[in-house]
Amino acid sequence: LPELAGHVALAAVTALAWLGAGSLVLRPARGRVDDRLLEALNELAAGAIAFALVTFAAALVGGLYALPFVLATAAAAGVGLVRAVTLLRRLCLPPLRTLARWELALAVLLGAYVVLAVLATAAPVSSEDALAYHAAAPSLFESTHELRELWWEWASYQPFTVEMLVLDGFLLWDDTQGAFAPLLLGLAALAVVVGAAHR
Repeated sequence: LPELAGHVALAAVTALAWLGAGSLVLRPARGRVDDRLLEALNELAAGAIAFALVTFAAALVGGLYALPFVLATAAAAGVGLVRAVTLLRRLCLPPLRTLARWELALAVLLGAYVVLAVLATAAPVSSEDALAYHAAAPSLFESTHELRELWWEWASYQPFTVEMLVLDGFLLWDDTQGAFAPLLLGLAALAVVVGAAHR
């Protein structure tokens, strides 16, 4: 249970780091979007892309070391925390008493989905597909501090996106933490669907 809590807390820090990096990248466009949820999701996505690109660049030059990455994540998470507080202050959620029963039931169902998804993500990596390359390649890249072309894996011959975010999890902790990057992207997609449906 403490390890699960640690992974979840570190995933929250990762999300804040993405938000912080994205808010810096999209700072010139701030205020042009009147929808706070859309603004937050744009910044989260831009931050995830920024982290993937920086990780890719560092991997190309043999600069994949945990300490600089942890420090960069902590700094970006600090910016993200300030930004999250600002966005949450301006976010208007409907009071629970105004929601219909089916809306409350759907909210509970989505909450249960998130809990189950977190539990499944925190399980040890065991699928054949993940062990073959989703976890194996980032583990190799972390240990060698650079990208390597793996003759048995076609994905290693092209630029990465989500794989770089998985690698970020390896740099922060381990393969389980790496699995939280796709979960965070999935939860962001869930927020997009919920927000669009609400509107």
